[in-house]
Amino acid sequence: MIETDRFNKVEIASLYDLEAWLDANHSQKDSVWMVRYKKHVANKYVARLDALDLLIAFGWIDGIARKLDDDRTMQLIAPRKQQVWTQTYRDRAARLEAE
Repeated sequence: MIETDRFNKVEIASLYDLEAWLDANHSQKDSVWMVRYKKHVANKYVARLDALDLLIAFGWIDGIARKLDDDRTMQLIAPRKQQVWTQTYRDRAARLEAE
């Protein structure tokens, strides 16, 4: 089991928050917990697949998810280290490049 205290947390309440964080931190080597609000917190909710598009655009990937509290979840995100992506990541990256 991954120790949750080992990684910093980055809370996002919009895609703009995530994009700004990635823009400032995309070259770091360490994984972090991306903290997102759940759907019932509608004004701060960011869908996982929308966040994934931004992560891939900046060369990052998503990993395991954990419940944080009643309103938030956290997902481990990291700079891509492998040269080989799963097919779903390759398809998503190709779609983003075409757009």
